[in-house]
Amino acid sequence: MSLTSREDDARRSRHIVTLGEGISRCLRGLGIEDKHREQHALLAFQSVVGELVGQAVAENVEAKEIRKGELVVMVRQDALRHRLLFERDRIQNCLNEAAGGNVVRSIRFWR
Repeated sequence: MSLTSREDDARRSRHIVTLGEGISRCLRGLGIEDKHREQHALLAFQSVVGELVGQAVAENVEAKEIRKGELVVMVRQDALRHRLLFERDRIQNCLNEAAGGNVVRSIRFWR
């Protein structure tokens, strides 16, 4: 191995990043990191509600969108809406944890 190839190897090793770090840098560079986190929160919604409140409730609710930090959730029954209001803070905390940041600042339940 020549001196030049050793220098090249050393230079390359300083620039090696993990796949996750590379994707994060790319998302940040494109300006879509927040949208990516919002999608994680939306995808995690059903499982979070299923774990916290029960699978029967999770089957009757649907996360529609996150707009300016507010998660909009459609609820099929008023009784379930009332029950979810009591669990709102726990759901919000779990979704933010799943998303890896403070993505959901409030939750609105609609019928």
